[in-house]
Amino acid sequence: FQAALNAAVPGDTITLAAGATYSGTFTLPLKSGSGWIVIRSSAPDSQLPAVGQRVTPAFAPAMPKLVATGVAPVLTTAAGAHHYRLVGLEIA
Repeated sequence: FQAALNAAVPGDTITLAAGATYSGTFTLPLKSGSGWIVIRSSAPDSQLPAVGQRVTPAFAPAMPKLVATGVAPVLTTAAGAHHYRLVGLEIA
């Protein structure tokens, strides 16, 4: 996952497998430009909650899980990092 984050450029979508677990600590790197880098589930939008709808445990099978190992958070950002959009992810 970190290699995909490092290689992504604005306008890219990183798709993570629904139901898969990604363990570790990952850093959202600083990128130039104003386009979004989208990190999302491989599940179709119809299997994810609609915008503004609360997530419930029923959606868990459609969501990849980002799980921290140790005490560090699973996601951090490099100084100045911006324009990342997370869609349909479980973060623990």
